[in-house]
Amino acid sequence: MLFLTLLLYEPLWLLLFVGLGLHSFVRDAGLPAPAVPAAVFALAYGVTWLVAYSVHSYQPEWKPFFVRVIRREGVRWMALATAYGSLIAFAMVAAANNLPMAGALGPIALVSLVNGLRRQPIPRLLLPDVPTAPGLVPPDTTMPEMADSIVRVIRWTVEGQALDVRVVIRRALWEELRSRPRILDIDRWTEEYVVGGVTAEVRDIARKLVQMGRQWSTWNEAELVLAFTQNAVTYQFDDEGHPGHPEWPKYPVESLGDGTGDCEDSTFIGAVLLAVMGYDCAMLIVPGHAALGVAGCGEVPGGSYYDYEGKRYYYCESTADGFKIGQMPSEFQGVKAEVHPIPAARLLPEE
Repeated sequence: MLFLTLLLYEPLWLLLFVGLGLHSFVRDAGLPAPAVPAAVFALAYGVTWLVAYSVHSYQPEWKPFFVRVIRREGVRWMALATAYGSLIAFAMVAAANNLPMAGALGPIALVSLVNGLRRQPIPRLLLPDVPTAPGLVPPDTTMPEMADSIVRVIRWTVEGQALDVRVVIRRALWEELRSRPRILDIDRWTEEYVVGGVTAEVRDIARKLVQMGRQWSTWNEAELVLAFTQNAVTYQFDDEGHPGHPEWPKYPVESLGDGTGDCEDSTFIGAVLLAVMGYDCAMLIVPGHAALGVAGCGEVPGGSYYDYEGKRYYYCESTADGFKIGQMPSEFQGVKAEVHPIPAARLLPEE
């Protein structure tokens, strides 16, 4: 099964085993050498589709295993190693004037390199069958862009798809929030910075994210919000932006306007967006770090979570791009956490 998983991630590996067969086919059938790359792609992706379809139709319980292996960072290094070896082999067979074999190795090297540098999306047939259960759709409250507005375009990538959201923040509100005294009692953070951080700007961003993920499953929509959050601010220790203040929690709009924040600040951004969109979420406090927890978005096979009052809050790392729901940094694995649920009922938009 591991071989099939690697094949799905890097389908052109197949040709390392059939290159000699292609050479014989070209020689016996008289296929012109320039047509070999097309045959390579057709064969490799045909087998990939067949394997994915077979798993989807006959062994759907294997899907979580395939997805976990495909998402492992080490698979990217396998793809890079394949690219490196294929390039060497390509140079050797090209020097020997073996054009059919070179035509087979060329696409292997190219696609392996692309997959190693930029992660290949998981085949749709292998995605978990999670029923779509859309949450609350915020009203259309598109923020008008004023002359003194703070405008940022936040860009990120989800499964190879480039996305962006234009964020418009009223400067007067941003300045007012910056002037407020800080609340350092962690037990009050969710009430002050998440519940108290709901603004028209937040609802506008949530509406745009809901529209992006309208055709997605609940699980994919939550990951969309997480990926946005990971790219919304650049990590910065509180003492760098506010000298003499080792702890300086900020409101979501404040962090979005600054473009910087630390772990609790990015957690507030993700929490307020998910809560406005109708998700059950929480702030997770582990020693020296804050993270986001989300429940009710479906089971995450092998994902790390914390049980709290009968609910599973899956760990979401909001400070680093690339972390998925349930994927926890190694230094926090096995560490107990304080779970601070977000009172989502108070985040419903007022009509």
